[in-house]
Amino acid sequence: MLVLHPTSRCDVCLEPYASDSSPQAPHAIPCGHIFCKVCLDTVEPANCPLCRKPFMPDRVKNLHVDRPESADENREPELLEKLVMAWDAEEQELLVLLTQIEEWLNSKDEGENTALRKAVSVLAKFQKLKTRRVDDHRMIKRLKGQIADEDYQRATQSEESKAVELSLMHQIETLQSQLSRTQGEVVQLRVQTSRPGMSELNDLRK
Repeated sequence: MLVLHPTSRCDVCLEPYASDSSPQAPHAIPCGHIFCKVCLDTVEPANCPLCRKPFMPDRVKNLHVDRPESADENREPELLEKLVMAWDAEEQELLVLLTQIEEWLNSKDEGENTALRKAVSVLAKFQKLKTRRVDDHRMIKRLKGQIADEDYQRATQSEESKAVELSLMHQIETLQSQLSRTQGEVVQLRVQTSRPGMSELNDLRK
């Protein structure tokens, strides 16, 4: 198996090679030059970036490499840097990185690499806070919706109450008008009964 030097980088993107089977791992093309799969997939037309010889994208070979022990021991600064750069990354990208870091930490003693372990712990708490913030925003939005619905219902009920009140007031005014007319008619009848001759007629009826 090939040993990957700690400073080995892709000649196109200048990113360090990965030692796993990810697209960032070194890949060889027929002319013998080596690049990462990410860059080879973006080359168009499919010519070697160095010698310009054509290659078949499906003939690219993933090189199985290993890091020297010293490089693996010194991966903490590299992983810390990746963790900082991925602080606001997408959830899936962050999950891949955290899995990689946890696998590396599991091969170490618990008392080692305290800085990286603390960074992972802080990031986990940060992600929980982000999730809680999203949940709180959703709850606030839902509660605001409920308040708006209740306000609308109260406004509707208030309008209905006003309509009922206006209807009752109209009925009262109508009854008062009728009462006034009735009282007028009573007064007229009393006037008529007080006219001359009406008293004698009343006496005859008795």
